[in-house]
Amino acid sequence: IMGMLAAVEMWAKRDQDAEWRAWEAWLAYISDRVTKIPGVTTEYVQPVDLSNHAPQLRIKWDAASLGITGTEVMNTLSEKNPRIFLAGAKGRRPDEMASSVSIMPYMMQPEDHKIVAEALYQLLSKPPKFENPVIPTGQPENVAGVWHVQIEHLLGTARHLFFLEQIGNVLQGVHEGETIRGELKGSVHAAKLQVASVHPIEGTSIEYSFTGISKDGTMSGTLSMGEYGTARWKASRTNGAARL
Repeated sequence: IMGMLAAVEMWAKRDQDAEWRAWEAWLAYISDRVTKIPGVTTEYVQPVDLSNHAPQLRIKWDAASLGITGTEVMNTLSEKNPRIFLAGAKGRRPDEMASSVSIMPYMMQPEDHKIVAEALYQLLSKPPKFENPVIPTGQPENVAGVWHVQIEHLLGTARHLFFLEQIGNVLQGVHEGETIRGELKGSVHAAKLQVASVHPIEGTSIEYSFTGISKDGTMSGTLSMGEYGTARWKASRTNGAARL
């Protein structure tokens, strides 16, 4: 109760107009820095609901020209020191090279925007070398069925379920979390699979992108959750009905 009271009092005292102007100034600084790179453009995105109610900056480029995708930018920055988590990213090799990342300023502190701007400039102007993934050939693994999924976060473990249907290389189904579920789509080539889902929650959403290998009735790999970071995951097939 006291925590809620303190939050309400702080909210009433905040100069929200000044806060908004500061956010816009930070985003403008980042935009000015990254658009010095040929081929990089930016646009401002205004909020449409009450969740994450702040302006965002979307940075766009062609990964075929710059040599790095939005997903690669997001993952690289999340692993550097200091770690930088972006609000979202688009672009994946080899067939989704139109790339973008989004910056959400409301969790930033003064001077953070300069760190973010320089990190983005250095990464987009001098990216490390990334290779297009090799798409395996051969008969796709049969991964249809119900799977118990264990996600190993940096702190803590979560248990989810996959309900997968398969037609050739195409996968679809349902991804069920501890309280939320969403549509699951992806593909499997030989033993290599990739599936993704979006879980809507309290006016926002959590994006899941699973990549991994299927072998001997198990699956394992890496998970990207956008601004919520990365994790490891593994899954085992179960027979019949399943509950968390």
